[in-house]
Amino acid sequence: LGKNYGFEDFYVFGHSSGGISTKWLSVNLEGELKGAINSSVMTRSRGTDNLAYSVVGFDMGKIKIPVLNVSHKDDACLTTPYHTVKGYSNNNLVTVLGGGASGPLCEDTNHHSFEGRQRGVSRAIAKWIATGEVQAVVDSDD
Repeated sequence: LGKNYGFEDFYVFGHSSGGISTKWLSVNLEGELKGAINSSVMTRSRGTDNLAYSVVGFDMGKIKIPVLNVSHKDDACLTTPYHTVKGYSNNNLVTVLGGGASGPLCEDTNHHSFEGRQRGVSRAIAKWIATGEVQAVVDSDD
């Protein structure tokens, strides 16, 4: 993309299980990435499938590039608890408040995927990419 289209800055974005990849890409491709956005990322495995086994207890200190973490305070998905992300996020956490919770806990119509707060979250991410400034709270869709 850089060579063919002239892009210079590359960020990785991972939501939920996609955060497994963003964590490892951030470590292994740090010289090629400008930053990483981890959105409701998995920090625990799901029962017997062990999907997130490689990031259980992952040392976020291994990541040397800028990271933005986004998590809903009331995310009830068992694999993406807010308190875990809050524990390892210093000043790089966007806490999402409110919104909807109409569907299954770990799906797109729930706090896990920021139902009713998607535009607000997108704006906070774009602001971080453009300025490096972390918006501490998203509590509306504006």
